[in-house]
Amino acid sequence: MDDERIAYHEAGHAVAAVWLGGEVVHVTLEPDRDDGPSRDGELLVRWHHRGLSPRDLLAREVAVALAGPAAEMLYLGERPHPLTVREWAEDWRIVWMLAAEWVADPALRMQWIEASLRDLCGLFDQAACWQAVAETADELSAHETLCGEQVEAIVRRWMG
Repeated sequence: MDDERIAYHEAGHAVAAVWLGGEVVHVTLEPDRDDGPSRDGELLVRWHHRGLSPRDLLAREVAVALAGPAAEMLYLGERPHPLTVREWAEDWRIVWMLAAEWVADPALRMQWIEASLRDLCGLFDQAACWQAVAETADELSAHETLCGEQVEAIVRRWMG
């Protein structure tokens, strides 16, 4: 996967996290090579529950996990199903696991996940949101790592 594509993927995760009220600690194109799954980028986000129901928090975590593939789809101008893209396997694993806590039936879970993905693509299709994703991706490409304050400033500039 090329670096610009990865930058858009990680930018999608980061912008969605900020937009949904998460605190981005950092987003990077240089993740630690620990014992976890192999990955090309990393987002570390903290959630402050501030009156969120467990269901709302879960929906936000799912949306952030789906936001990388959604941003990458729009960047590529293609909309493959996330299950068909090998590089998105870890995102999909996380989404499937989180959604299982809310929707036990696999067919209904898939419908809910696909609806969430469509909603994200709709959000990213909006000019201001896409500008936030694009600027975040550009900054990631230039600097390889951004702190949360940098991402938040970009999102505030474009999305209010």
